[in-house]
Amino acid sequence: MALSWNKNLETGINIVDSQHKELVENLNKFFDACMEKRGKEELINMIKFLEKYIVFHFKTEEDIMQRHNFPGYSFHRSKHEEFIKSFTEIKRRFETEGATLEITTNTTKFLSDWLINHISKIDKQLSSIK
Repeated sequence: MALSWNKNLETGINIVDSQHKELVENLNKFFDACMEKRGKEELINMIKFLEKYIVFHFKTEEDIMQRHNFPGYSFHRSKHEEFIKSFTEIKRRFETEGATLEITTNTTKFLSDWLINHISKIDKQLSSIK
């Protein structure tokens, strides 16, 4: 379930686009690890890395929005908070239940769908910031 970066996902804000590309690359590594049925510890370490990177990335976006008085800031931030709650639950399930087929399948689908939809529908609005 590899994600592909394309120009339609670009916001025009270099740091945001660069971080999105890195996020896509790391999610693809996680998806590969799930498909290869790597061990629980390796997958949990990858999830922990993704969690830190996502929080870092969301802070970057939110700082940019605040600096430019972006009108959709509150809504955008709420979407980030919802995702973090969902991701925390994913991490908890991996830690307690392991990398079952159900968990890895649901996780890869959720992450790929959320990322593509969030970037293409919500982050794309950041292109109005120059």
